[in-house]
Amino acid sequence: DGINALTHTLLDEAEERAGKDGVVLFAAHLHVHGAAPGGSEKRISVGEDYATYASGLHRAIYSAFGHIHDPQLLPGGTTTGRYAGSLIPIDFGERQQVKQTVLVDIDTDVVVRTAELPGGRPLTRIDGDLDTLLARALDGGLDNHLLRARILSDDPIHDLVDQLLAESPDCAV
Repeated sequence: DGINALTHTLLDEAEERAGKDGVVLFAAHLHVHGAAPGGSEKRISVGEDYATYASGLHRAIYSAFGHIHDPQLLPGGTTTGRYAGSLIPIDFGERQQVKQTVLVDIDTDVVVRTAELPGGRPLTRIDGDLDTLLARALDGGLDNHLLRARILSDDPIHDLVDQLLAESPDCAV
């Protein structure tokens, strides 16, 4: 309720300062009640106890939000705005997300476009035996990848990382 009250106070002040011919934009790094947090492996604070509400945000011509890494429209359908999401996957839980940038043109109308971003280095997960890993790494096949590997073996594998890096020297394990 406190965040919601602060949001309304800020919008009141913005409308007053903008006047009748001004433009009010709203940007915040907050969880809006009803937003889907995505599949991050990291524990983030998105509990509904600390969420603000989309009600009242329609007073801004556009609302840009952060904190939720999965790109999406703001919940409720009453506000022109969205979560742009993170620019690159932050962890392996975001591996399948399509990352994007949001382009907003404001004139007599608000036009919102999204453009897909390259995901940075691929996040690659390999579960299997040593042969499976080394086959993927052969001739630099895992260069520039961020790798999480779980290798199953009945015996200890000596110099596992060295064997991997011999094939893909620019792999980050």
